[in-house]
Amino acid sequence: MNIKEIEELTGVSKQNIRFYEKKNLLHPERNKENGYRIYTQTDVYKLKEILLYRKLGLTIEDIASIQQGNISVEECMSHYYHMASLQVNRLRQQLVIYENIQKDLVNGQALDIEKYTDKIQAMERKGITFFDVMSDYLKKAKDNIYQYTMPRHAMWFEPEKPILNKNDFVDELILFAQREKKNLNILHIGMEPIMEIEGKTYLAMLESPHRINLPKVLWLFQAFFNTYQYTFGFKFVYLYEVSFLNSDDNQPLSNSERAIHMKEVN
Repeated sequence: MNIKEIEELTGVSKQNIRFYEKKNLLHPERNKENGYRIYTQTDVYKLKEILLYRKLGLTIEDIASIQQGNISVEECMSHYYHMASLQVNRLRQQLVIYENIQKDLVNGQALDIEKYTDKIQAMERKGITFFDVMSDYLKKAKDNIYQYTMPRHAMWFEPEKPILNKNDFVDELILFAQREKKNLNILHIGMEPIMEIEGKTYLAMLESPHRINLPKVLWLFQAFFNTYQYTFGFKFVYLYEVSFLNSDDNQPLSNSERAIHMKEVN
């Protein structure tokens, strides 16, 4: 089959098909005579599989990890099920608050800020999450980081294990600080945590390994490094300095929380 035929068969556009090939999710053979792609039934199956995973919200990186055998479909589905369950639970709790506020307003009562703030804080202490106000300036931090075409990270490291949740992230940051013998204060726990290291504030982000730019005398080996950098089973952690954030407004990870994580990772 050619690309037009596989497009008609699967409903996936040519642009998407080529994008998946670029991301090494599809590997069609080439016609030796004219160089055109030749798609087989195996490619059709893989494309439908990719389409299903994308419909379920899996990232390109997660799909690649499944294909490479770095994570099983069961593990991946379990992770996304857990994340979706947390989101559904959060929305349910928000609906309760919305309904109660609406009832108060319909009955002619003024919005009681203290009452509902206390309710939300009580729910959060029980593990129910609401909108994270930290994201207000997280966006500002990320916009500041990516205002240049090639953002420069201050530090980076390869996690010892794949980071699948915010607790994994804390564990890996603590291990990194132990290895580097650096003083670490975590200000915000999440999949984009904020921390202080040696008095400076950093935003940590999970990213595919950055391009390795070699000196001119080693340019002959550039192609090798460009290929090698995408063979890892999970993302690296890159730390970007965000000095304009006022860390005094944040509460570092408590000693008890830090002790729990230190016990778990040691």
